[in-house]
Amino acid sequence: MKTGAIVYMLNKNFNADREPYIIAAIKKSHNAEIVEVVSHGQAHFDVMDAWWRLTAKGVQKFICLFAIDRGGNFKPAVKRHLQLCK
Repeated sequence: MKTGAIVYMLNKNFNADREPYIIAAIKKSHNAEIVEVVSHGQAHFDVMDAWWRLTAKGVQKFICLFAIDRGGNFKPAVKRHLQLCK
């Protein structure tokens, strides 16, 4: 069973250049095979789009969480997970 993670960045000015670092950190900390990053500034990509993309890639187990990136200090908001309903 593939595990995928959707990370919603809480930063209003999220730096997309940091996305590979965030993906690597989430893969390692949450044992996710595929990670999608969603941020406030993206006009046509949201949590639902990320869910569809992961589903199309065969993901059956989903982790959805909030995170904050402060330059070199990336931190998932551990106490605030989202629940996706079918």
